[in-house]
Amino acid sequence: MGLRCLYIFVFCAWLGWGCELRKSFFSGVDSSEKIARVGDEHLLFSEVQERFPFLEKEGSGSSSDASEVLRLYALRWARRQVLSSHAEKILDKSRRAEIVQKAKEHAEMLWIYELEKDLLNDFQVSITQKEISDYYQENKTDLVTKQDMVELVYLRVPRDSKERNRIRRWMRKLSPADWNKEGSRRDFSEYCAQKEIICHACLTSECLKPGLPRFVHDVVRLLPSHVSVDSWKEKKGKFLEFEDKNNFHFLYIFERLEAGRLPPLYWVQEKITKEIEGKKRQIYLEARREEIWRDMEKKKEIELFLESHN
Repeated sequence: MGLRCLYIFVFCAWLGWGCELRKSFFSGVDSSEKIARVGDEHLLFSEVQERFPFLEKEGSGSSSDASEVLRLYALRWARRQVLSSHAEKILDKSRRAEIVQKAKEHAEMLWIYELEKDLLNDFQVSITQKEISDYYQENKTDLVTKQDMVELVYLRVPRDSKERNRIRRWMRKLSPADWNKEGSRRDFSEYCAQKEIICHACLTSECLKPGLPRFVHDVVRLLPSHVSVDSWKEKKGKFLEFEDKNNFHFLYIFERLEAGRLPPLYWVQEKITKEIEGKKRQIYLEARREEIWRDMEKKKEIELFLESHN
């Protein structure tokens, strides 16, 4: 009986604390209010607000939800503090010093990471076609494809679609010249979307950009399982049609490239552009880092107490 009374007392105390917390929360909690303690360390309500900004907004959630967020966060915080404090007590001095040093280095890296994110807000890059062509010529070995690739238009059309004959006629007379006309990719992409047709036109997102290659093994996943690779991968410049119980699969291959060959420039232009942009980004960051260093040097904030041996 005594144990039962104790449980009831603890439950009522917790319930009362929760009610008071919910009441104070929505009437404006003092940001310096302590909501947990482990040894000499305290968790303040303001610290929880920083992690969960919605707690600052009255009515943004139910009062019980707010109380539960605080309770669970305080519990997790207390458990971390207990384990951290225990580790600090049992680890020897050298290991504690090593951990402190690692924490300092990690904090420094985080500061630098955030700084460089801000520095890149002002980064603007322009890449010329000459830069892309020069990169292509200078890095041919690295651009050689390691797998068979194809450039194609692939369409999956439901068997009950009223558009299938129209699409079939269109693909039978398809040519690269027609496909590259201004606006033709965009128009066809929109048409496919309206008619619920799966369009992998030249294997680019939205069918808008110049053709990007696709690995042969990726195309295999698009086609019915009974279709062999040999039945289509050599049929450059031809319309192909396959079917399964649910769909027609229409295929037109513009170009095929065997593994170990250099792809045409337009196949890798987007990749090259990203590579050049990445290099220019690093050059820009290095220049900004150097500016910061020189500024600190001018202010006499840097001293290296080592003699040069040169």
